[in-house]
Amino acid sequence: MEDLEKDIPNVKKKIKNVLKSVFKAKKLLIVIIIILVLIFISAMDYFKVINDGEEWQTNDNDEKRGSTRYESNVSPTVYDDGSGGGLKVDKNALIKDALIDRKFSEDKISGMTDEEIIDVLKINKKLKKKPKVTSLNELTEAEILWCMDDVYSDYLKKPEELEKLLNAEIITQYPKMGDGATDANGRKKLDGIIQFERYPQEGGKSKTLKFIKAETFNSYVSNGDDKALDYFTLDEEQNAVIAYKNTTTETLESNDSKMVLSDYAPDLSESDKGSDGNYEKTTVSIGTEKINYKNATQKYVMPFKYLWSLLVIGRDRNFVLELADLVENSKITISIYDNVTTTTDTDVFTYKKQNRTDTRVDVTPSTTYGVNNVPTNGYWWPDNRETPTIGIKKDPDVETEDTDYKITHTVVNKINRVEFALTKADVWIVDYSQEYTYQEAQVTSNESNTKDMDPKETEYEPQEEGSGNSKDNALLLNCDHAKEMIKITTDYIEKHKPTSSRAQTMGTDSNSRVPSASGNTKKPNFSSGSKSTNSVFGGVLSGENINDNVTLTPNNGGSSTSGGTSSTTETEQPLQVTATYVSVERFQRKIERKESTTNTVSEQKYVSKTPVSNPKDDKDADKDNFVKILRKGKHREAKDYLTDDATSWLWKIMRGNGLGDDFIDLTKYLFYKVTGKNYGVTEFEFSIFDSNGFVDFDSSGSASDLLIEYIHSWEGANPPTSADGTKYKIEDDGYGNLVVGYGVDIYNCGHTELFKQAGYTLALGAEIDKDFVDSIEKMEVEEKGNGIRNAVAGLNLTEYQINALISRAYNAGTSGAVSKRNGKNFVEAYNSFWDQSRDDKFSKKDSNADFGHQLYTTYMYLPNTVKGAFSRGLERRRKSEWTLFQTGYYDTINKWHSEGGGTVIEVAQKIHSYMEQNKYTYCVYGGNSYEECSGGGHGLNSTFEASKTGYHHTCCATYVSWVLQEAGYLSDSEHNDSASGLQQIMKSKGFQMITNEADLQAGDVLCYSSHVEIYAGDNKIYNAGSGNAIRNASPAKRTRAFNYALRPVK
Repeated sequence: MEDLEKDIPNVKKKIKNVLKSVFKAKKLLIVIIIILVLIFISAMDYFKVINDGEEWQTNDNDEKRGSTRYESNVSPTVYDDGSGGGLKVDKNALIKDALIDRKFSEDKISGMTDEEIIDVLKINKKLKKKPKVTSLNELTEAEILWCMDDVYSDYLKKPEELEKLLNAEIITQYPKMGDGATDANGRKKLDGIIQFERYPQEGGKSKTLKFIKAETFNSYVSNGDDKALDYFTLDEEQNAVIAYKNTTTETLESNDSKMVLSDYAPDLSESDKGSDGNYEKTTVSIGTEKINYKNATQKYVMPFKYLWSLLVIGRDRNFVLELADLVENSKITISIYDNVTTTTDTDVFTYKKQNRTDTRVDVTPSTTYGVNNVPTNGYWWPDNRETPTIGIKKDPDVETEDTDYKITHTVVNKINRVEFALTKADVWIVDYSQEYTYQEAQVTSNESNTKDMDPKETEYEPQEEGSGNSKDNALLLNCDHAKEMIKITTDYIEKHKPTSSRAQTMGTDSNSRVPSASGNTKKPNFSSGSKSTNSVFGGVLSGENINDNVTLTPNNGGSSTSGGTSSTTETEQPLQVTATYVSVERFQRKIERKESTTNTVSEQKYVSKTPVSNPKDDKDADKDNFVKILRKGKHREAKDYLTDDATSWLWKIMRGNGLGDDFIDLTKYLFYKVTGKNYGVTEFEFSIFDSNGFVDFDSSGSASDLLIEYIHSWEGANPPTSADGTKYKIEDDGYGNLVVGYGVDIYNCGHTELFKQAGYTLALGAEIDKDFVDSIEKMEVEEKGNGIRNAVAGLNLTEYQINALISRAYNAGTSGAVSKRNGKNFVEAYNSFWDQSRDDKFSKKDSNADFGHQLYTTYMYLPNTVKGAFSRGLERRRKSEWTLFQTGYYDTINKWHSEGGGTVIEVAQKIHSYMEQNKYTYCVYGGNSYEECSGGGHGLNSTFEASKTGYHHTCCATYVSWVLQEAGYLSDSEHNDSASGLQQIMKSKGFQMITNEADLQAGDVLCYSSHVEIYAGDNKIYNAGSGNAIRNASPAKRTRAFNYALRPVK
């Protein structure tokens, strides 16, 4: 007991120690629990971040995400309130998608009321609006998206913030169409920011083009109204469409009042005559060009998925909203430069006029004293004019006028070759600019030639002025030739009459034997100039050699009488010879005819300077940029999360969201500029934001279409696509290369950066939009084509031969297609082994290629290996390309070269037949006297297709333009309604000049001073130079003398 009592203090002490230990352990446990809770919270947060971020990574989830639907349902629109246009999101489509996600059928949806939809989407519960929403019209598109997915409210406070982030991706992809107006609720209407600036051909200040609806724009174009130059519109593919103006001014000056206008200027008419007596007509042609602005500006887009990735990891909505502000304040400008080539064709015609006067005089003697064959008819006529009766014949009176006549015909064509350029991209990441300087017109070509015209002298043409006869003008009976004829007759009778009768003659002075109508002897002086001294009696004897032993034969076949003196004795009476009839005929011709031609070409253009690109990465910049914003103190937490704690998660989410390596590397670089830490990228190549130009829309036509179809036949008839058919899937070509679509090699096509900039995932099985891939393919084919054409310039290859080489280049690269093989490059091999007239089989439609031909066996059969190993597939392709090269036959698609859009002749026949059947009429600008249109029906369309629903009119140049456009030799922008203007365009495009008529081929364009037509072969033509030519069956017989021709060349 005592021991127990003694131990009590010890026991108490032990208990106290135990309790103390327990208390300490409890503290530790609490700490442990707190730590575990923090870890759990952090893990949950991590899970949430990864989950929220990765929800955007796959296509399946993208289809369920409102953000992607928002972008896909955006389209340009025209407002009825006069505020122009803007962008509209299809609210109904968003609502329908939201209901389909909730397993509602389309039939069910179509019958639902607003109240039902509001209830299903829990709109009032999520938006908490006061008063409550009762109609879907009260909702914005962003509010609908907000209610479709709860994830938005986890990171943002209100739908307006979501709308701001969504629109940041949209506005840099569309042009500015409106005037900044607001809607009924006071909200600014959604609009793009891309603007079009036009720089006129005369230089000076640029003008910002305004948007107008397509109907109005097209009416301006159709009517030739240059108001179209101040506007742009959008076509069905949402490409921008702008207008340009070509003009043709034709003038004629002459000092010849009797000039026949159509001989020198068939396109001018009397309605073009000015008060000064000269002629002038200006024809305005308005054409259009498309601008693929999306291709040029895609690299500046701020993807919503990029902002969302930064938001999920950084958890700072104000940071990404400030980034969205950067996008809103962006400026993107596409400039349109009017570069005008002026071609001046001047024809100066000089000549003199020569007048010829043919005179006939009939006289009657009072007696012949029995003398036979007395000359009573005189003809002052040229040798080649047959006289109707017996008589004397002398040369007519000929005079050359002193006046030097001059006709100057000038045609001035101003062809606008519009150039587009991205000149400003002041966007969130870079400030890019490209300046152009105006260059005054400079003469680039000046050719002149003077030659005698053929014929040098024209045929004489009758003239009313100065012509007449004595029945209408008795004064003619007293003219010089009447007196001369009286004297000749008198002298002849006096010489041959019996001797006894001569004393009875009243005299031989012819001047006293011509009574005048007025009773005096004044003679009219109607002719002057030199007279011939040679005369012919009755076309047989000269007047000086008349004698008594002549047989006179009348020209009319009358009887003749021998002897000069009659044996009959007449009663002697005085002799008096009287002029009884005189006729005077005036003729005129042009002599000493010369033609001087001058062709002057001048070019006015805008010349580009070196572009300037300034990255926006300076933390001390005056204006906000990504780096400066993230360094702000209020965004410290976002900075820490993004650049330290969760950086690796960000890369994972970005890559999963389809943001390519360029976007990730750019972000790593920006983080480096924010913190100074190396995230793997300390330098960035900002040149990826430089302009790459625009996709050309003019590579259409039969040859291009066939080439694409032919290439597709080799690159895989059915490339793998997504389930909905809108995307191609990336696949392996069998040799370790990633390809997409019809053989577009992602890493070897030269456009890898475009794939990356567009944010596509470049991995096996990933999907890429078809339109994007097809545009890359088109660019690649065009680039290969340019390379091939440059390499073979001067060989005059046919289009199907060019296509065969482009196919080789598409498969093996341009160098692989034409570089040295077996010691020769393609040009050398072609010149050594190929004879076009002998070896080409296209004209015979013989598709059996000669595989023993030396050009094939030494050159075209290569390359046929892949990584050093022989390939049967490449061997087949090389044989197919050789078949195309030699025969024009695309064997893999079973088509001849002409089966695309057609050869020039086929298109000419097709269009002409349509015009015949639909009774097209002849029409030219300016009121030509031959044209058949009038009033409101006056006008010409720039494309054949447009004419089917527009003006059923054409002219020679319009028709030929249509044919060349349809056949793929001219773009629609190169259409010209002037014959001389069209000729200049063809020359500028390198059409082959044909100056020898024997070299003409079907399809050549025959060219004249103010006319063009298409040679059909066999001395026939396709022509639209008059109403009859348009509506009569063609081809028709060629009637014009050959001048020169132009052979279409691509």
